[in-house]
Amino acid sequence: MIHEIVSSCVCVIIPNLTRDQRPYAFIENVITDGEHRKKGLATACLNYARDLAVKENCYKLMLLTGAKEESTLRFYEQAGYNRKDKTAFIQWL
Repeated sequence: MIHEIVSSCVCVIIPNLTRDQRPYAFIENVITDGEHRKKGLATACLNYARDLAVKENCYKLMLLTGAKEESTLRFYEQAGYNRKDKTAFIQWL
C-alpha cells in the first residue's frame, strides 16, 4: 500500500522561562495539495497540532503565515487564531 502526504504543518514546542516555565507552540508551513483542498485536511492538521500543544501544557499556540489572501486569513481565524494580538517581524538570513 502506498501512502501519500497531501496535507501537513510544522508544529514546534518551544521551552519558555515565563508563564511558570510553560512552553508555547508555534505553527508554520501549513499546506494542502491543491487536489485535496476543501476536505478538512488542513483543519485536521491544525487540530492535531493544538492537541499536541495541550498535551505538552503549552500556554499559547501561535501561527505564522506568509499568505495574503483574505480567504486564507479567514480560514485561520475560523480555526481559532486571531491577527490582532501579536506583530511578527522577520529577518531573512
